[in-house]
Amino acid sequence: MRQVRSGPAVPVTVSEVAAGNPFYYDFSPDGQTMVWARFSRTPGAL
Repeated sequence: MRQVRSGPAVPVTVSEVAAGNPFYYDFSPDGQTMVWARFSRTPGAL
């Protein structure tokens, strides 16, 4: 897993995960921000 960026918690992220997109969302340790990461087999892909 590679952390690409973090931002505010947004409910829409849950629907994206449920849709089967190769994204992973979880709360950061401070519980204030949502960590965004993507699984990809292409090095350097965003």
